[in-house]
Amino acid sequence: DLTGACNLKCIHCRARAINKPNPKELKTGEIIKLLDFCKKEFSNWDSLFIGGGEPLVREKDLFDVLEHANNLGIKCYLNTNGTLINKQNISKIRKLVEVTQVSLDGVNQKTHDFIRGVEGAFNRAIRGIDLLLKSKARVYIRMTISNLNYLEAFDLLDLALKKGVEAASYYRTLPVGRAKKNNIFIDKTIEALDWYRDV
Repeated sequence: DLTGACNLKCIHCRARAINKPNPKELKTGEIIKLLDFCKKEFSNWDSLFIGGGEPLVREKDLFDVLEHANNLGIKCYLNTNGTLINKQNISKIRKLVEVTQVSLDGVNQKTHDFIRGVEGAFNRAIRGIDLLLKSKARVYIRMTISNLNYLEAFDLLDLALKKGVEAASYYRTLPVGRAKKNNIFIDKTIEALDWYRDV
C-alpha cells in the first residue's frame, strides 16, 4: 500500500484509512530506493500492485513512482476508489498503469455512498471509470461483498457489461479494521460467493 490516507470513509475499511498521510509513510526517494533494491534482488519481478488507502491521495509523487517502476520493466496495477481520476491525471494513468481496478460496492448511489461514507462517491467513481474507458485504458471493477450489498452482486456484472470494462471481480469483507468495529461480516455473503464460483 502506497499510503494509509483516503478521501473516503468506508465503513468496512481494513486499513482504517484516515484523510491525511501518516508522517511516517515512506517518502518518494525511499520508495524509489526500495524499488531499485527489490528489482536487483529479484530480477524476475515484473508486477507491482499499488493500493492504499487511496493511492491518488499521493498524486504528487504517485506518478514518479509509477514511472520509475515502468523504467525498471515493472508493470503497474492500480487499485483505486476512482473518485480522484480526472482530466488532468488521466493521460498519466493511461500511460503508466497496466490495469486500473476501481472499487464499486454498490450499483447505485444509495448503497455505494452508504458503504463508502461520502455522498457523491458513486457518481465520482462512475465518472472516473468513464474517463478511463474514454482514454482506452484497461479497467476492472471490483465489489467487496458484505451483508450490506450481496444482493447487488448479479447487478455488478450487468453494469460491467454495460460500461464495457474488461473484468469484474469480488472480494470478501474481512472481519478486521472498521468492518469488525461496525459488525460488517460475510453473513449471507456466502450465498453470493457460491454463485460467483458457478459463473
